[in-house]
Amino acid sequence: MPYQYQAYGIPIVSDVELPALCFSDENSTEKPINVVQGIVPDSLQNVPLEERPFTTLNVHEFRYELPNVAKYYVANGETIIIEPLCDNWDEILLYFYSNCLAAVLFQRGLIPFHVSGVFVDEQSVLLFAAPSRTGKSTTALMLQQRGYDPFTDDTAVLTVEDGICYAQASYPMMRLWQNTINQQTLLAEADKMPVWADSEIDKYGFHFHEQFVSQKVRVAGIVFLEAAGTEITIENLKPTQSMQLLGNNIYRGHWLNGMKKGRIQFELLTQICHNLKSYKATRPQGTATFEAFAETIEKHIINQLTKMTYEINSDKILFTQLGDEGVLYGIETNEYLTLNETYFKILQGVEQGKSQPEIVTNLCQEYDIDQQLCETEVAEALQTLAEKQYISTLV
Repeated sequence: MPYQYQAYGIPIVSDVELPALCFSDENSTEKPINVVQGIVPDSLQNVPLEERPFTTLNVHEFRYELPNVAKYYVANGETIIIEPLCDNWDEILLYFYSNCLAAVLFQRGLIPFHVSGVFVDEQSVLLFAAPSRTGKSTTALMLQQRGYDPFTDDTAVLTVEDGICYAQASYPMMRLWQNTINQQTLLAEADKMPVWADSEIDKYGFHFHEQFVSQKVRVAGIVFLEAAGTEITIENLKPTQSMQLLGNNIYRGHWLNGMKKGRIQFELLTQICHNLKSYKATRPQGTATFEAFAETIEKHIINQLTKMTYEINSDKILFTQLGDEGVLYGIETNEYLTLNETYFKILQGVEQGKSQPEIVTNLCQEYDIDQQLCETEVAEALQTLAEKQYISTLV
């Protein structure tokens, strides 16, 4: 009887036990990935477009061979063959979780990103992007100690739908260096599992199946981490700056050319950076500042994203309700504008001191409308009102 799993929201039917993954959602309409233990072909069926040490690939095929560990073959985004060359399945599966699943995503036209993340409210996440050993997982873990639930560790697929960026988490396993484990109190030392067979590499895995959310989730923002200088700093980024940094954080991005995904990644990066708030957070290198770093991110990024409130510029406008609609009077222009019911409710929410998420929640409850559509319309309305200087940001 094959195992039924899922990763990145894609169902997986496997002859091999895959303990890092969670069991599948039987309602999924996605075509499954079939994982089997068998004999890996000596070469690709079609001409390789890229050859690297241990790796050959083209648009539809990927072959990876690690001496004394295993051989792997991935085809058409649907099939993964694992041929063991040793008995250490922890090490064999390490490269399955990383390289094989990434190859499947590229073959399906999906782009994985090198990110960790936490939930900042029930419906949205904050992502952290950075090269390895910069502190993505550690920063996310320190925020978990401050009460934020884990979303993903190391990778996620990003998509944009109707102007909203969504993230699909990989699978419920954190990988942490021992020095990070020593700095935290959330995870038990006894629960850690070796990631590498080499005992000199002190990196360990922790499962979080019970907290894992397998559905895609709206992304509130993305933070690019850097270790430099002597101070903790937070900087808002322009879309052009964000695009460069995000492009550098595509997971296994060096395969893009051989898999002919250059156009797809460019179009996706453009959409993400056009629609997503982005920041750069810098901490001193070689100094134990992660707790203070997490506190600063919470104060200057998370609070801004989740608790942003506005105030009416009462020196510029007056407004009132007339029947089901509203009327806005521009004091400086001496103009009267008719407000539809939605715009009036949004302005009324601002006047009552409600945050943007609270306004969305109230509208959804009152009118039973789609959450995603409501988020988009409220964000656009608030942006328009701010541009016209009818409202101002408080937080």
